[in-house]
Amino acid sequence: MLHIEKIDLLCANLLENKNIHISNINNFKKILLKIRKDSHENRTVSSYRSNDGQLVYTSFQTLLSHKDEIYHMSQKENDLREKYVWIEFSKEFCLEEKIPHMIEWWSKANDIIIESGISRDEVAEAAKCPKLIIREGFVDLIKTFNNHKIPVMIASAGAGDIVYHKIKNEIGHENIEFCSNFLTYDENDIVNGISQPIIHSYNKHVITEIKKNYFEKQKLRKNIIVIGDSIGDVHMIKPMPIEILPLKIGFINFDSEILIESYLTEFDIILIDPSSLRPLEPIFTFILNIE
Repeated sequence: MLHIEKIDLLCANLLENKNIHISNINNFKKILLKIRKDSHENRTVSSYRSNDGQLVYTSFQTLLSHKDEIYHMSQKENDLREKYVWIEFSKEFCLEEKIPHMIEWWSKANDIIIESGISRDEVAEAAKCPKLIIREGFVDLIKTFNNHKIPVMIASAGAGDIVYHKIKNEIGHENIEFCSNFLTYDENDIVNGISQPIIHSYNKHVITEIKKNYFEKQKLRKNIIVIGDSIGDVHMIKPMPIEILPLKIGFINFDSEILIESYLTEFDIILIDPSSLRPLEPIFTFILNIE
């Protein structure tokens, strides 16, 4: 079967899923064909809902829910989320108006973590929390990328230590680069700060500077796949060379009726309410020419 026929069939099969939407079918095909011919990723890694539909923990909630003595602090973090999350996804604010609120949100959340007095060992133990669930299919996807020598960067605006330990516990971290909000510790291994600059939903472009050496090593690679659940995630690639044609895959975890229009403006393909990555596997099968 010719590549064109394969990609036509792929797109037809994808669109049979009512939770998958493609912004521009012709452009989507063009990107896939280029990547195949030329033969990285807050909650993008973790799931928003479990397979039974229950809400699960974010990395920040995981960090603060580990010990009974500091459990009340997780409620403080929840209160912050309720206050600011609507701004993050609101159409009433432009990007420039959202950024100060995101900085304020992340700064206050980090202050709560520092106030908790949690230790390095407790952070590692917290990452084993069963309510922090990696999206179904993510482990297999990373293994596939490893088998094809494709580097992966996990760029998270969440609690980097939790993300790192969760990935390490589930699949190891070979071939994975992490860029996130990592905790700093004092001489007694008690948290006393957070790495700078703080990474929030709308400044992920700073990752190209923070990880300048990493991107320098990858400079000969002409394709990049961005997978994210915030419109801010596509900003990661804005400093990239213009010749790079990215494939942008977006997740909508909630309020899909409200968010779908703006997400289709930024992403090439979106998956609604995605506890699993399985519906997207045919895309990677095609790109990597896996028969």
